[in-house]
Amino acid sequence: MPVVLASATALVLTACTADPPPPIESVETPVTTTTVPSKTGDPVVVAIDDVGIGFNPHLLADQSPATAAVSSLVLPSPFRPTLNPDTGVTTWAPDLSLLISAEVTSQSPFTIRYQLRNEAQWSD
Repeated sequence: MPVVLASATALVLTACTADPPPPIESVETPVTTTTVPSKTGDPVVVAIDDVGIGFNPHLLADQSPATAAVSSLVLPSPFRPTLNPDTGVTTWAPDLSLLISAEVTSQSPFTIRYQLRNEAQWSD
């Protein structure tokens, strides 16, 4: 019995010893620095008294003057209101950063064909 106990102890002790692999050699990693782009322009702050029940300009229930005003500042539109300083009349001019062309293709039903720039992007 003592021989079996000694053999079992020796077996357990040899099983617990580790034969680790050689250490990993470290290799110099080139250091790259990134520059943060500088901010251009000033931030725009919009203050409103009340948003109402929602802020989705595409839902009729959420429509309000505040929602319309803020969404016109932040959401893309193929046309932008342009004030003529001579007449004081506002007209709608194409936003050339989004739109290549807009063409009426039918009067009944009224249909407009928009050709958008490939670079134009937004999310909904």
